[in-house]
Amino acid sequence: MNITDEIARDWLITAVEGGINYWAAVNNYDFRAGKVTVHEYADGAPDFRMCELLGIPIDEEPVATYEVDLETIKRGIKLWMEKFCKCIHDVEDDYDAMDADAALQLAILGEVRFG
Repeated sequence: MNITDEIARDWLITAVEGGINYWAAVNNYDFRAGKVTVHEYADGAPDFRMCELLGIPIDEEPVATYEVDLETIKRGIKLWMEKFCKCIHDVEDDYDAMDADAALQLAILGEVRFG
């Protein structure tokens, strides 16, 4: 199956804005370019926005940092299809935040470690 940049961008947006925030934090997010820096945390990502609002310093360092682009998420979607989808699946319209989260984890971690 050909995964277009548009499909990959949609999956990346879904992962970043709705799927991975319980185990990762992001910065350098450019959804138009399809690029983001993902920081993995061992015990779940701190709520940076809430900590900033409350003036709570964050001293936890990420376990790992990944530079993600459209090729990364395309690879993850393909791995997700191989691992979880044994049928013909419409990756353009029939997916949710859990699917996008799993695809991103497969692409950068090699497995679904969280969730």
